[in-house]
Amino acid sequence: MKNRVVHSLAVLVMFALLFPVSLTAEKKGPVHVHSDSSQVTVRTPPAENIAAFRADEAFAYDREFRASNTLWHRIKFWIWDKFLKYFPFKGLALFWRVLPYLLLAGATIFVVSRLLKTDVKSIFYESSDEINLEFRESEEDIQAMNFHELIDEAAAQKKYRRAIRLFYLSILEDLTEKGLINWKLAKTNQDYMRELQNSKLQRPFAEITRLFEYIWYGNVHLNETGFQDALQTFRHFRDELARA
Repeated sequence: MKNRVVHSLAVLVMFALLFPVSLTAEKKGPVHVHSDSSQVTVRTPPAENIAAFRADEAFAYDREFRASNTLWHRIKFWIWDKFLKYFPFKGLALFWRVLPYLLLAGATIFVVSRLLKTDVKSIFYESSDEINLEFRESEEDIQAMNFHELIDEAAAQKKYRRAIRLFYLSILEDLTEKGLINWKLAKTNQDYMRELQNSKLQRPFAEITRLFEYIWYGNVHLNETGFQDALQTFRHFRDELARA
């Protein structure tokens, strides 16, 4: 009897495992659909971007593609490939409209300068007869030059930049005579500053060197007042050099 009861319970357990039946049906309520009430922001691409895409033949999907091999097309493609593809689209449409005029202006300046036999740089930068004399002094032995006479002559002719250059060269001569530097044609002003690194004159020499390079290499238009101010700085250094 006991075995039959155990057997019956085992059959019921196996039946329950193989065919699970929910004795209580879950009561489901009505399904509610929630409407999306979030605000939608419409984003419109900038007009410049749209214009740039419309002007680009690579995006003309609604038209039959015809490869253009004109000079202007090759120029545009080269500019785009080398430069513009790395920049945002804003302003590109305006750039393409302005570019022909820039090229035309550049070509006009070049042709006119060739006809007049004028250096293009002289249109934008000061031109002076001093330019032809810039390097003559540096090609000579500074110890063989009469700086006092040359400086007075340049100042009398209002060639103030030239006078400043001559004064700077005369200071190099003074430093050489005192054994503080070793003047050589191939040396630079930075070389002389390194030679003065153990001298108290290095800082004031660096100051007059910056002033000289600004006036000379910067092609500064120097008037008489500016010349006298620069001259005073140079003379002050010469006084310090005399006391050294």
